[in-house]
Amino acid sequence: MTEHDEELITSHKATLLDHEKRLRDLEKASNERTVKLLNFDEKFAAILKAVENLAEKVDEMKDNFDSQLLQVESRINIKIDNLAKEFDERLKPLENADAEKWRRLVWLVIGAIVTTAAGYFIGVITKGHIE
Repeated sequence: MTEHDEELITSHKATLLDHEKRLRDLEKASNERTVKLLNFDEKFAAILKAVENLAEKVDEMKDNFDSQLLQVESRINIKIDNLAKEFDERLKPLENADAEKWRRLVWLVIGAIVTTAAGYFIGVITKGHIE
């Protein structure tokens, strides 16, 4: 073999060694990226599961809140009804008392008018007989 052939072979061997080194470096980088992606997938799956659990908890809290809100609303309505009944019970005697006072006043005025009219007519009738 000639010196030139030997240089070519040496050059090709160096190139092959360089390509092998680059290939190993690429495989190493690819493996590292694959591991990172697998770890990311696991972390992402864990995050998704946590978000799903959180969504379930929020739904439970909403249902619980709605239930409690209905209970509070029911209790408030019962209290309002009780207060309205109590108010009516207290107001009716007061209204009746005022109405009774007006009826008495009307009868007193009517009685006074009738008594005055009767007194006047009795006076007219008796004056006519006395003279």
